[in-house]
Amino acid sequence: MTKYGPRRLIATTVILLILAAALAGCASQGMKPITELSHKQKAIILGDVWSAQYDQYIAMQDRANLTEDQKAVMRIQRKALMEMKPLLNTYATYADTGAIPPADIEAHLFRLLDELTRLAAEK
Repeated sequence: MTKYGPRRLIATTVILLILAAALAGCASQGMKPITELSHKQKAIILGDVWSAQYDQYIAMQDRANLTEDQKAVMRIQRKALMEMKPLLNTYATYADTGAIPPADIEAHLFRLLDELTRLAAEK
């Protein structure tokens, strides 16, 4: 068991598994690499990862004995989550209407996603 407890380990594992499947693709199950997914499929994956990261943030926030390093990581995580949410909503709106989301929004979302997954690995 890690010093962060089993819930955190499970949440991080789930997030990393989702990302591994999405980014690498799974030929045996017919999944495409993320670059070949539709915008709607990408929006769903991004939304799922955002929700998992948000849930993890809330669970950590409720802990009373956080170290200063954990608090610093949570501040960065909160900033990334808050920045990502309106971009994700905009991206999903484009995808839901069949329009092509702007490339800069997609690139920014994936940069934030990379930051969140890096933070999840460091916690």
